[in-house]
Amino acid sequence: MKKAIIGIVDSRSQAEAVVETLQRTAGIAVSDISVLLPDVQGTKDFAHEHHTKAPEGAATGAAVGGLTGALVGLGIPEIEAKAYEGKIRGGNVLIAVHTEDRETQRAAEEILKNAGAHHVAATNEANVPKDARV
Repeated sequence: MKKAIIGIVDSRSQAEAVVETLQRTAGIAVSDISVLLPDVQGTKDFAHEHHTKAPEGAATGAAVGGLTGALVGLGIPEIEAKAYEGKIRGGNVLIAVHTEDRETQRAAEEILKNAGAHHVAATNEANVPKDARV
């Protein structure tokens, strides 16, 4: 079953380091990593520099009622989704790894935790359309 492993980091530089570690250490493809920064322009720049799917979720979230709506669509309870949205608006960065492979899921969780990510969690993506991913 496809899952999103989600974590919140404190800064763009920390997010960059996590993305590099996810790719280098766990071999996670850039197409399976999403990053949301506090502002859309920063998210687009990050995606361009790191070839991630960063802006997809931001555009889809705006279309379905904001970031909270997109996160709820990933299977995150609304209360937690609102907390994630508050953290992003407060300057934090959300990183999500999308994968069906359990070993990759465990590796992503470990990398996020070791990097100091907060609120690391896994959600099922079974019925989430690909273009609704964050």
